[in-house]
Amino acid sequence: MTATGDPDVYERFRVTPLRAAEEPQLKACLDLSGPGARLFLAQSHELADAGGLKQLAADLARFYSRPGDPPPLPAAG
Repeated sequence: MTATGDPDVYERFRVTPLRAAEEPQLKACLDLSGPGARLFLAQSHELADAGGLKQLAADLARFYSRPGDPPPLPAAG
């Protein structure tokens, strides 16, 4: 994940294609340049099936519903 207050870093994140064979299939950029932080995600199409998107949305909702108290990570497997 990249956290930045530099708009140029966010713009590079936004326009650079994801190279799934060479880097993680899910990348995040936290833009701290404005009055509020914004989280941007880039994911490969392999992760973008209905089940993957549903799980990602659920995980993000759990995380953001409990600020300051991050939920436990799900068990691997």
